[in-house]
Amino acid sequence: MKELQNQLLAGIKLNVAEYGFRFTSADRAFRKDAAGMRFSFHLAFIRHPTDFDVTVDLAVRYDQVEELVGSLTPLHPLFNGRKPFTWTIGVEVGNLTQGSQLRWSIFDETDVKTAIAGITATFHKVALPYFEMYRTPESAYSMLQRDDKVANLNSALRVKRWIRVAALAFLLEPEQMDFWLSRAAETLNAAQDVHLDQFEQFASALVARRNN
Repeated sequence: MKELQNQLLAGIKLNVAEYGFRFTSADRAFRKDAAGMRFSFHLAFIRHPTDFDVTVDLAVRYDQVEELVGSLTPLHPLFNGRKPFTWTIGVEVGNLTQGSQLRWSIFDETDVKTAIAGITATFHKVALPYFEMYRTPESAYSMLQRDDKVANLNSALRVKRWIRVAALAFLLEPEQMDFWLSRAAETLNAAQDVHLDQFEQFASALVARRNN
């Protein structure tokens, strides 16, 4: 199985390198850095006794947003004092395109060739347009604040979504920050979100940062 996985990754590397995406073995992602932001085309492997499946997800990170969130968020004990590397938005390609997870099943080398072709096509038809759509923090801000099906698809955890809206407001539209903090609190309260206290802590820290 390991050899088939390596063949698959090698094929994808060749096909995305010309677009500036470089492979990071630690998380099996093809990443591209741009000015103040990063894009991720990530492959996940689901192993079975005699084969494995591959899924693909996309993510965009705006460095200023994530650095702000990280600076105002208490460290989780599991990270042993280290700040986790976080992404602002992200989505699995099947959920984005067809409303359900998309998998490529690999049994042998023939399947590897098929998967390389399919994943490369997904890179061109889905990933590149997605990265272009969200190439600015303003585009993500507009999408996330709608708090609709699309926003949920791109940021499934409600509290994380509203924290990013608040952070984006702080950076892009500070005069509207109080409005979005209030809207977020109302929405999380109405949903009886179990992570409400996490948002409240972040909101307090964000207001204190603004007032300093």
